[in-house]
Amino acid sequence: MENKEQTQKKKSTMLPAVDEPTKMMWVYIVLMKIIGACILNFSINFLIGLGQYWHKDDIRFWQFPNTLLGDTAVTIFIQGVLTWVIDGMLTSKDIRTAAKPWELHPLRPPAWIRDAKSGPVHMFFTANPDILEPGIPFKSRMTRLLSQIIRGLLYCLPVFFITWPLTVGFLYAYNMNETMRPFPDAPLFKGFLGGGMGAYQTWAPTVFALYKKGMESEPVGDEDHGVKSDHLVEIKLNKDEEGLTTSSTGANQV
Repeated sequence: MENKEQTQKKKSTMLPAVDEPTKMMWVYIVLMKIIGACILNFSINFLIGLGQYWHKDDIRFWQFPNTLLGDTAVTIFIQGVLTWVIDGMLTSKDIRTAAKPWELHPLRPPAWIRDAKSGPVHMFFTANPDILEPGIPFKSRMTRLLSQIIRGLLYCLPVFFITWPLTVGFLYAYNMNETMRPFPDAPLFKGFLGGGMGAYQTWAPTVFALYKKGMESEPVGDEDHGVKSDHLVEIKLNKDEEGLTTSSTGANQV
């Protein structure tokens, strides 16, 4: 009984689901997940690039040990997985706690997401990005983390096939001799690569978390979609209890 009450108390802090993002939700996505993510990832990757290339000779595009294109491939997958896991986790927490000033609402997913019974869309939305949710067992937390890592890797595949060829083209436009100065060019290249990826990657796990919370929220009055919410069931049970109480009172009076 206590667990049920605690669960209901946790859910009560989450705002009701909406069909369209509010103005503050748009500000949250643009300011935090595009501009903010771009600046943060540029800074991190620039500093990593300084550590990698500061005292090296000319950095080559293909040849080991200092291969820019190899580093690009690794960066795409590492940053992509970390972005998918961490951003989905933090966005879920912001939705669940109605964090101010954003006051994020869960977002009701469109029919092509809600009604998916198979395929990649269904597979992605069977995962729960809310790794920080309080009260869940450690095993469930680790299961969520693992499933998010797997989906992050899958998410990185289309990102790789778009970003990596563009990077190859940019590097050859920079220098056909397949070399780059170790400072400041190589760290700046890594910084702009990470910043650009942060700008166009981070919004996706954010929207995923918004839709996932929308699917989990109680669909009050959503009978048109063939869904009976817990709230409606609870009302029905309360009415049944009232009916039983009335019947019992009448029988006692007789």
